[in-house]
Amino acid sequence: MDTLAKALGHASIRTTVDLYAHLATEDVAADVARIIAARETRLRNQSDAQTRISKPIEATSGFEPLYEALQASA
Repeated sequence: MDTLAKALGHASIRTTVDLYAHLATEDVAADVARIIAARETRLRNQSDAQTRISKPIEATSGFEPLYEALQASA
């Protein structure tokens, strides 16, 4: 939960618990997977001007630690 609170920018873990404690791990993992997939699609669909770089750089979403933790607990 602490990782989720940080990723969402919550000042208090209590906010995260109040909003998301009812969710099952599988639900959160599926949502994170959809967020990551949407982000990857957006990156692939960027204009040619933005993607013309000699070595593509993959930006992190900030959800990687959360996603990995959820996958490990599943």
